[in-house]
Amino acid sequence: MNLVIKLAYSAAVAVLLTLVVSLGIRATYEEPDYPGWPALQSENVERQWEEDCQDYHRNVFLIAGLIGLGSIASGVALSRRLDAMRLGLIVGGVATFIYSFAQAGEDIDDIAATGIVPVAAVGLAVLLLLGYRRLAERDESASEGS
Repeated sequence: MNLVIKLAYSAAVAVLLTLVVSLGIRATYEEPDYPGWPALQSENVERQWEEDCQDYHRNVFLIAGLIGLGSIASGVALSRRLDAMRLGLIVGGVATFIYSFAQAGEDIDDIAATGIVPVAAVGLAVLLLLGYRRLAERDESASEGS
């Protein structure tokens, strides 16, 4: 039963983390309004709206993606005693990262061209290093205990 409680807790942390991030972004950062009919007659207005939407999608991608990576890193870094919380943070971080890609949508090609690839590469390197250190630490403590 203890395992079921821990898994339910992990799932709750993951779902609530994703909801807080996605709804928090929507509540504090509004998407550009679509211009109405008279304004659409101007090509400049529509082009400006499209540029504003690309900026919005890039910013949401960055905000949610960085929070997702931070959550994953936090989950990896926490103590073994908090395994249920660690799992929730890691799964919630992955879900938040997927949300960031979903928000980027069709603009992902333009977003990637603005230098996000190096940021993602650094994030991956940090996660791999942190994961390697934590997993090696866990293996060393397990072998000392046997």
